[in-house]
Amino acid sequence: MSKLSVIIICKNEERVIEETLSCIQGWADEIIVLDSGSSDSTVEIAKKYTSQVFETDWPGYGIQKNRALGKASCDWVLTLDADERVSQELKSEISRTIQRQPAQDGYRIPVKLLYFGKYVKSLLKNKPLILFKRHKGKFNDLAVHESVLLDGNIGTLKKHLLHDSYESLPHQIQKLNRYATLWAQERPAINNGTIGLLIACLHSFWALFKDLLLKMALADGWRGVLLSLIHAQYTFNKYAFRIKNKLAG
Repeated sequence: MSKLSVIIICKNEERVIEETLSCIQGWADEIIVLDSGSSDSTVEIAKKYTSQVFETDWPGYGIQKNRALGKASCDWVLTLDADERVSQELKSEISRTIQRQPAQDGYRIPVKLLYFGKYVKSLLKNKPLILFKRHKGKFNDLAVHESVLLDGNIGTLKKHLLHDSYESLPHQIQKLNRYATLWAQERPAINNGTIGLLIACLHSFWALFKDLLLKMALADGWRGVLLSLIHAQYTFNKYAFRIKNKLAG
C-alpha cells in the first residue's frame, strides 16, 4: 500500500490553516508543517493536527519546501499551501491513483480559486505539479514561484484543489507586491529604463489579454475582471522593480 505525506510551509496563517489541516487529518499518512516564525497562533493550531510541526528561519520558498520534503518519509508527497483545501472528491482521486501503482511519477492538479466568497471558474490558476513520488522530485531554489523538478513522467488529475488565497483586496495587493519584489531580486536589473518600461507594459498587456480572453476570466464577471487587472498590475511591477533595483544600485 502506497502511503502519502503532506507537507506545508507557513507563517502567520491562523486564518486558514485549521481548515486546511482538518481536511487532511485521518486521510494523509503523515502531515509535516514547517513554520518560519509565526507571531500568531499558527503553530498552536498545527500541533492540534500533527506532531510533526517544526520551526525554522526563512530562506525562500524553494529551499523551505525542500526542507519540509526532507522530513517526509512516505512513498508519495502532496505539497500544499496553508490556504489550500483538499476536497473529498480530490482525496478519493489521489488515493485511487497512488494505490494503483501508476506509471506516472507525478501529477498536476487543477486549482479553483475562492475570490470574494465565490469560486471562479476561469483558469486563472495553473495546474501545478504538487503530487509526486518522494524519491523522484525536489523543488528548485527560487525564492518565489518555486516548482517541482521531477525525474519522471507527469500526469494530470481531474478534481480541483480549493484555494482561499486572499483575505481582502489590500491583502491580495500586498501579497503580490511581495512576490514581485522577490521575483525582481532574483533576476538581473534592467539597464535601460525606457526599454525596461516598454517590456513591462508589453508583459502586462499580454497577461491581461491571456486572462480575460484565453483563460475566459470574463465568464466570471467582475471577479474575473478584477483578478485579471490585478494580475496585469503584478506583472508590470515585476519588471518595473527590476528597473528600480538598477537605479537603487
